[in-house]
Amino acid sequence: MRKTSPLYLLLLAACYVTFASGCNQPAPPAAPAEEHDHDHEGHDHDGHDHDDEDHEGHDHEGHDHDAATIPDNFDESVAALVVMRDTIRDGLIAGNEDVAHGPLHAIADLLEAIEQQAKDSSTLTDEQQAQAAKAVDSLYDQFGEIDARLHDEEAGDFEKNAEAIEEQIQTLIRLTAQPQE
Repeated sequence: MRKTSPLYLLLLAACYVTFASGCNQPAPPAAPAEEHDHDHEGHDHDGHDHDDEDHEGHDHEGHDHDAATIPDNFDESVAALVVMRDTIRDGLIAGNEDVAHGPLHAIADLLEAIEQQAKDSSTLTDEQQAQAAKAVDSLYDQFGEIDARLHDEEAGDFEKNAEAIEEQIQTLIRLTAQPQE
């Protein structure tokens, strides 16, 4: 039986509440939680939960809180992460938080998929899977800090976290380049 991550359920519930209360649109029915074997043991995610506090400080036009489509394999998911990172970075640097905010919420699902795909990979060694998990944990924290600043009505300054984000994404990219056995 697969175990549902408390973080995933929290993010799903918070995004739903945020969407329903902050966007002034009719609330869609709650989506069923996906089950997966992922428990995030060994670290906490207190710094990047998505509750509905202070969510009204920014405009919601131009984005939604629906989850992005998650690729089916590790390599494609890492490529999607790079695109999502670029969208977030470019939006924040340009001062357009609305462009960055939707992907910033969706990135948690993608990171969770990347960690699970690495864990399930037959081409990555145990050590490489651990490297991927460590990189994902750091990325959760880095993107969570950016999102927290947005929700606190501060500028979502990407540059404060840029170096750490880039380092961890490069770790994941190197893991995609591993030779197939």
